[in-house]
Amino acid sequence: MPSKKKNHFVPQFYMRNFGSDTSVSLFNIAARRHVSRASIAGQCQRDYLYGRDGTVEDALMKIETKVCQTIREMILKQTLPARDSQDYFLLTLFIAYQMARTPRSGASFLDDASKLARIWLRFHPELPEQLKDGLDDIEVTHPYPELMMMDAAGRNSFVLLDLEPALIRNESDVGFITSDYPAVKFNQWAQNAKVGGALGLGSVGLQILLPLSPNYLLLLYDPGIYSVGRPGKVLSIPNSYSIAGLNALQLTSAVDNLYFDGRAETLNSILKLPFEWRDEGQASKLIEAESEIDQSLLFHFFHTQVGKLAIPEIRLRRAASASDPRLRGREMRPAAQAAMEQVRGPRDAWYEKPSPKPNIYRVKKVS
Repeated sequence: MPSKKKNHFVPQFYMRNFGSDTSVSLFNIAARRHVSRASIAGQCQRDYLYGRDGTVEDALMKIETKVCQTIREMILKQTLPARDSQDYFLLTLFIAYQMARTPRSGASFLDDASKLARIWLRFHPELPEQLKDGLDDIEVTHPYPELMMMDAAGRNSFVLLDLEPALIRNESDVGFITSDYPAVKFNQWAQNAKVGGALGLGSVGLQILLPLSPNYLLLLYDPGIYSVGRPGKVLSIPNSYSIAGLNALQLTSAVDNLYFDGRAETLNSILKLPFEWRDEGQASKLIEAESEIDQSLLFHFFHTQVGKLAIPEIRLRRAASASDPRLRGREMRPAAQAAMEQVRGPRDAWYEKPSPKPNIYRVKKVS
């Protein structure tokens, strides 16, 4: 067997934090079945997911070797790496890659690309009318869609650097769980917004949660929106209710399996999770809007936010709480936007020049 054939999209070092050197407890979501000792080597992997030459796998291994040590020290010393250190930069890069490197991310990329291609062809002036009847059957394909997502993640990971990190220690009887898509994006502040995305890397109110072990979870959050303990200090959570709420968010991104420490208390908690969140959180939505000035069309993809998070340890700041919930999730964090402009140039250098009169778009369709 070629040494680089099996490509893990969730690293084995990470999975060992929830089990042993060779096995971990698995809960299959579709079958509602518990496997007490599942082989870690056989989890979260696909043949040649990142190509056949092993280049990407080797590059990921170098990052994972350093991040493995960083996470180990975070758990043992209960401290976070310095924000201006290489260790912290690699940790955020690892998280960005982790959100991009899974088969689900690749499938999402192809689905969005297919929708975009159908739109482009529908309005293409040179496409014969008789061909437009078959546009719904068009599918965009790519041999390695995960690499496309990882390329974007690597170029945009710096946008995460303004988020405040918090290390959460679990002191309850229920352990943190993880999944086959462990780095979860959420936006507690915008969880009641009905239209528009709130889960972009630069979105106001973004939260990213990565369980590190049954006892520790890393939270990256927008400090202008949330108050989470004391910055730089470990936040201890003693109640199982809050832990179950954090665990439930794994269902918003998990595809097949949840992984945990095997304790009966954790398994009983898993059985009570809102499994409907998994089915509701799989697809993206498309907004089609028309200008009230020049009848131009605007198309916007966004991923719907699924689930609710209401635990006392993560609080909205007073000013954030006062804003209209229906309008949340439509802005970028100032620091994230400034960083993006510094790397890519001013906003209107990578968007179309704004018209003298601002366009006002009216939503025509959400699909």
